Amino acid sequence: MGPGQALTVPARRRLDRRASWAPAAAAAIIAILALNARPHAPSLTSLITGAGLAALATTDATTHTLPATHVRVLASLTAVTLVGAALWHDAWAPPLRALAGAALVAVLLVSLWLLSPGAIAFGDVKITVIAFAAAAAVSWRAGAVMIIVACVIGGAAAVIARGTRRHLAPVQPTIPFVPGLALGFVVGVMVPW
Repeated sequence: MGPGQALTVPARRRLDRRASWAPAAAAAIIAILALNARPHAPSLTSLITGAGLAALATTDATTHTLPATHVRVLASLTAVTLVGAALWHDAWAPPLRALAGAALVAVLLVSLWLLSPGAIAFGDVKITVIAFAAAAAVSWRAGAVMIIVACVIGGAAAVIARGTRRHLAPVQPTIPFVPGLALGFVVGVMVPW
């Protein structure tokens, strides 16, 4: 092999074993939402938001990024299904509760993002606002439970990461927030509060 040929041979890709659980987790979240045994089946908004959060949780856990296109699509689908359900059922309380909840969470998280740089990524802010809007459309308690579960999971992940990386370089580890948010969404929407 000559010197020029070495540059054309593709490098062998290493299998990322950390992400092997992600497709199963995404399918499990969708199945849990779809097979709800409560008297009221989950709304289309809950199913779409749950599926979108599962997909974004997979991306966040594997690459630590949230593609802006996927976030915009999730936001659009959530808004369309909220308004469509309100038109279909002639019930405007859930979308108005979702709008008020989204505004409240947006103000709180953008304030945190501005006052404490590095505490939360802006992509996590956007996804949390979308998820809270969908959860608040179910009930205020569902949104509150979602936030609490997400913060507990994120805090536990931070403590574990801090404890295991103490001997390494003093770089702050990046902790994906959306997987905990997706689990919090499922718990908040599925458990009758």
